[in-house]
Amino acid sequence: MHGSRPEVGQVHSPEALRYRPEIDGLRALAVLPVILFHAGVTVFSGGFVGVDVFFVISGFLITGILYREISAGKFSILNFYERRIRRLFPALFAMLAASSAIGWFILLPDEFAAFGRQILATCLFMSNILFWSEDGYFDAESATKPLLHTWSLAVEEQYYIIFPLLLWLMVRYARSAIRPIVMIGIVGSLVVNELVLHRFPSTAFFMLPTRAWELLIGALVALIPAYSGRYAAMLAWAGVGAILIPVLTFQESMLFPGIAALPPCAGAAAILWASRGTSCAVALSSRGLRFFGLISYSLYLWHWPIIVFLGLKFGMPMSPDLTVVAILLSLAVATASWRFVERPLRKGGGKPFVWSFGGACLTAGMSVAAILIAGNGLPARFTSMQNRMVDLSIREGAAMEAAYRCAAAHKIGIRKKVGVCDVGPGGRPRLVILGDSEAMALKPAFSAALERSDIPARLISKPGCPPLLGLDRVETSRGCAAASAAMAAYVRAVKPAAIILVANWRNVLSAKNTIFAGRTSYDAASRLDNVTRALSRTVAVYRSMGVRIGIVRSLPGATTSVGRAVARSSLAPLHYTLADHRAAFVPLNRAIDALRPDAIVDPADITCRSLCAVTDAAGTPLYWDASHPGAAGNAVLEPMLATLVTKLFNGHTAHATIGHDDGRS
Repeated sequence: MHGSRPEVGQVHSPEALRYRPEIDGLRALAVLPVILFHAGVTVFSGGFVGVDVFFVISGFLITGILYREISAGKFSILNFYERRIRRLFPALFAMLAASSAIGWFILLPDEFAAFGRQILATCLFMSNILFWSEDGYFDAESATKPLLHTWSLAVEEQYYIIFPLLLWLMVRYARSAIRPIVMIGIVGSLVVNELVLHRFPSTAFFMLPTRAWELLIGALVALIPAYSGRYAAMLAWAGVGAILIPVLTFQESMLFPGIAALPPCAGAAAILWASRGTSCAVALSSRGLRFFGLISYSLYLWHWPIIVFLGLKFGMPMSPDLTVVAILLSLAVATASWRFVERPLRKGGGKPFVWSFGGACLTAGMSVAAILIAGNGLPARFTSMQNRMVDLSIREGAAMEAAYRCAAAHKIGIRKKVGVCDVGPGGRPRLVILGDSEAMALKPAFSAALERSDIPARLISKPGCPPLLGLDRVETSRGCAAASAAMAAYVRAVKPAAIILVANWRNVLSAKNTIFAGRTSYDAASRLDNVTRALSRTVAVYRSMGVRIGIVRSLPGATTSVGRAVARSSLAPLHYTLADHRAAFVPLNRAIDALRPDAIVDPADITCRSLCAVTDAAGTPLYWDASHPGAAGNAVLEPMLATLVTKLFNGHTAHATIGHDDGRS
């Protein structure tokens, strides 16, 4: 993700050819927060902005080199790409080879096939497009994608397919207008980013048109004279602050990049523009920071596969000890990669060797990808029992996703994906079940319970969105509130006797930030406050409609995908203890109790003793991932849901409890 080490601050000056060690220090300010953020060090909650800093550095360095060569009549597109091969390919393909070898032992068949697609996309510098296309609710988690971080390399290389030609044209035909044209590009790309961000956040994150402005900021700095006035040091230090403050204060769940990426990008630009010869440059040129800057490309390449493979084997989020291991291992491998892979091949060998080397790397990479894809991830590596576990997880996940396309689907006034399905016997619904994907996962259990009770019902589910009025997820940009409002309008129109609220309450409270009544949460306490206030409003609104209200407390779930953990012989703990599960929901459960709904059921009463069960008595996983019940889970929970329906319609209660104290069951 970095350009060549020579840089140009004032493109017409011979001084610009000198190596500026403070740029390696700036690289350290970019890469270290990224690594610490990915390793789960919570202090660096905004460490992801380091990638944006890298984009600015890259745009600055490469533009300076290109402008000098084009102006001197020495530019060659073949020479340019030869340098890119020298810079990028050795460490990149060493990482791909090592990840493929480790993946043989750790990645399950469908994951290994997906890894093959990631290798292919990486070889074609299109991995940003691949990961953008996979960014759906039911797609694999980021923590199972060892090459996810290569999206930024793809963005850069796509930029460098287009930009050299554009710069050549500008220098040749519009030299005096280069800076205004670049400024227009910055503003245009940023405006597109901000507009797209609020409707299609994944597109804004992964795609070149919405990221180009960050590289163009670096290009603009390379095209203007360096600043060395009396405020240079102050400006450079302000740039350091503009990077570090977001690193320490931004949250993963905020809408990003957009305008929010301006501070770190502007900070990087200020350092590149004004730091030369200042106290800031001296600090950034310190031996320690320069070392991390020198290994920054290798460190960026290697850290994410290391974190993914450790997480798959030992569990995510990583324990403090495992976090330290991951960081130290990343540093050690990156140092070796820089010393023995990057440096020798960056300077050694003539042009024929470089092109042959590049061709061999691409051929080998795409061949491995083809084998993994065509071989369906090579399932023969695992036993039949392990493959059955994986197949069960895949089938049940696909069945739940297919449930959103139920034959009796209805529209409720919103365009985004919502499942609206009949459950139980036919007829006008007397019960409406409202929830996120966990409600849809429980559809078989609800259907069985309602068939026995002869109560027609309708289930409405919006993936990732609790059915709480006025509550939005930051990253879904108002999709949740719109869905909940449509659900309420539907209930008002249909006039059922009762509703049931179902949600992945653990995810609501811990995983993502929310917006309620104009207030955006930023930590666990503010998330809880938003959720409880939204829950209070929701109960009040439905109570005013005259419907009885039932609530399903949080499913205990598992710490990770049960079947997959068993299949890969993971050492990750799978169970929540009953004590930990109860403690996590004390404030929310108090809020639910205070609202006095007509009926409440608690799945922990069914699945927990000292430990919360993750398999049934036959050893079949209750959940097809970490939280969504599969067939076994539905069978276990169906009596509880029947109890809930009975209480809502007849006023009677019943209880059933199962649980396991042993290791994985």
